[in-house]
Amino acid sequence: MEVGATLSGPQGNEIISRGGSFTDSLIMSVVEPVLGLRLGFWFTPQLNLLLRGDCGGFGVAAYKSVDSILEALVGYQVSEHIRLYGGYRALYFARNVDAKSLAIHAWFHGPALGAAFNF
Repeated sequence: MEVGATLSGPQGNEIISRGGSFTDSLIMSVVEPVLGLRLGFWFTPQLNLLLRGDCGGFGVAAYKSVDSILEALVGYQVSEHIRLYGGYRALYFARNVDAKSLAIHAWFHGPALGAAFNF
């Protein structure tokens, strides 16, 4: 893609004109394995605890990637068809595309709120 820019003066005359090319080739489309575990504990018919963890990637297909999600949610049934959830969720994201050019390792985490509707 060609990108160009021109700076014009107050009378419309051209002062600076520059151009260049822009290439974006970062496309990630791979299928990799995911291993996970989910546990549910029901303390009463209305109150429950859900624990979830999974990890995927392992660099099997490409990019030496690892993704992981950890989640702990407390649920409460407010009516026959609605259950509200609140808790905490963390996502770990790691990519090593090339040792010389790009390496990303990050945690994203925070509170989680949700609802489940049973029909």
